[in-house]
Amino acid sequence: ANNSSIQSSSNRLGNAGYILLQGETADISLSDSTLATSINANGNGVGGNLEILARSLSLSDNAQIDAGTFGVGDAGDIFVTSEGSVSLSGEDTRIFSDVASETAQGSGGTISIEARSLSLSGGAALETSTLGDGDAGDTFIEVRDRVSLNSQSQIRSNGEASGDAGDISVVAGRLELDDAAIEASSVSGNGGNIGVDVRSISRLRNGSRIATNAGTIGDSGDGGNIILDTQFLVGSENSDITANSFEGLGGFIQINSQGV
Repeated sequence: ANNSSIQSSSNRLGNAGYILLQGETADISLSDSTLATSINANGNGVGGNLEILARSLSLSDNAQIDAGTFGVGDAGDIFVTSEGSVSLSGEDTRIFSDVASETAQGSGGTISIEARSLSLSGGAALETSTLGDGDAGDTFIEVRDRVSLNSQSQIRSNGEASGDAGDISVVAGRLELDDAAIEASSVSGNGGNIGVDVRSISRLRNGSRIATNAGTIGDSGDGGNIILDTQFLVGSENSDITANSFEGLGGFIQINSQGV
């Protein structure tokens, strides 16, 4: 689909609707298109879930899948299930669930992706975030083969106000980060936890990072924890794994590997 939009929202009292895009034997491609559910500023209810079942899923050229809340109520969850690949390309191409305003009263939804492979390129992102008091949602990724991120692409959870960042879980056969990041950080809330379970090699290069940081100067918040299980871990070219806090407690980092 090109330059298309499917949206479900709640503007008053009531829940937003559920969106299902079903095509288990089809390759679904979205370019400059939007799938979205939301609780709008005057809405009071629960955000609708958004589910995609496909043989493969491709997002490009500013395509976005969004479950958000601007009003009173939690954002919906996003589920993507694919027998093949899930790919996102382009700086403004995103799958995200968010607390989208400072006045929103609710928490962000979760993002769950199951596929053979997952690739993010050109600044694309999987993101949960909060601009309010509610916490950002969690992200769950389970991929049989490779998770690949490059060119400033990110899997991230951001707490931009007092809410905590969400947790991130990645299970894959192989992990490759090239000028890319997996990050769960907050401004004044707590950083999220990051769990990475990779059966073979995890490679970080060209300034890549796995990070869960919390707080800024004058704002407290504890850093989350990072647990990385991988057969081999290779890091080069100023790549980092960090769990810091400006004024709270830093998180712990645990790496279980046969070779680093």
